[in-house]
Amino acid sequence: MPWYGWTILFIAICIIISPLFSLLKSNKKLNLTEAEKKVIRERNVKWDEMDKKEKE
Repeated sequence: MPWYGWTILFIAICIIISPLFSLLKSNKKLNLTEAEKKVIRERNVKWDEMDKKEKE
């Protein structure tokens, strides 16, 4: 493969991989209080029940 083919291939790979690395860098862990976690758990249980009813 000529040099420009390798160059285009390299640029294409960089275009695909660079956004993935930027997402990885910007990933932040959420610091939730116990009250917020409790609300989320309750909401998830409620949604699971609604999904079960819809499937029946």
